[in-house]
Amino acid sequence: MSLPTRVEKTEADYLKRAQGRLQAYLKERERDWDLHEDDFLSWLGAYRETISKASWRQNRAALVWYMKTIAMDTDLAGTIADIGTFACSEATKTSATKKKSLSERDSEQLTKALIESHERYVSRGGKEEESTALRTLLFLGATEITGLRPSEWWGSELLVPGEMDASGNIVDKPTLIVKNGKATNGRAHGESRTLRFTDLSEERWLTLLTHYRSVKNLPDKEAFQDYYTACKDRMTYTTRKLWPSRKRNPVLYSGRHQFSANLKQAKTAIKTIAALMGHGSDATATSHYGKKKFGRGNECGVEADPSEIERIREKAGNRYTEPENSTVTVERPHSPQR
Repeated sequence: MSLPTRVEKTEADYLKRAQGRLQAYLKERERDWDLHEDDFLSWLGAYRETISKASWRQNRAALVWYMKTIAMDTDLAGTIADIGTFACSEATKTSATKKKSLSERDSEQLTKALIESHERYVSRGGKEEESTALRTLLFLGATEITGLRPSEWWGSELLVPGEMDASGNIVDKPTLIVKNGKATNGRAHGESRTLRFTDLSEERWLTLLTHYRSVKNLPDKEAFQDYYTACKDRMTYTTRKLWPSRKRNPVLYSGRHQFSANLKQAKTAIKTIAALMGHGSDATATSHYGKKKFGRGNECGVEADPSEIERIREKAGNRYTEPENSTVTVERPHSPQR
């Protein structure tokens, strides 16, 4: 079965989002939008005031697409397109609330809270392998070790020393093959990337391997999405309970930011960081990902494939000027004590 193209996936997302808004209007107003367009537009304007600018842009794009493509109403599509973002609320559920690092103290507190939750679950008769708290801890730890986008775990392949890669070569180090999440829109250096680990401790290897096997045992991508959502929700619940007054809290994606920060602290060449993170240019990691000052330690070696480094487009200029180092070491994440 062929994978959906970028356009097909975008249109599917637009359809789902637009139908969600139309159904919400029907449920709230108890009337059909196409028979009451003025009221629908008024309702949209009020709805816009409850969400962030980024969320409104997404909803607006979906509705404009729906009106043009499905409803064949170009006039209404144009009117919706003209509804600006000036009345939107401050961001509450976007990156504005997500912490782009994972400090050692936060990691320790989060680990303690998740382990305690896991132990309570098991003490009540729950199966260890079904513990959402443990899954969340491993998900976060494995993401900090590898720098994967959370969605990239589905479809990744972990090879152990002695196994054969797709080219028929026997690997001599733990090797992770990752399908780049942004490859279809030109924001990656290729369809996949390779991470080779040179200094994984037993604890870090256990974290990586256990999480990988948990994902690999899922029957399909939909099951993985449910798995990911459950872990994401557990992170939100736990961090809000730990730090209720904070504006920014760690999320699963914070592990990827911390991976970047750790590489920068290890004085890694920016093109190597870009290759390891699946970026198409060296500017992305420089501008948008974890900063060097938040990096910690140097205990986990990871190598990028030289051919992938060569594919990185150079755009960062002088914004990042660390010594060249294509083999790096990053701090281990906290994982459950056995």
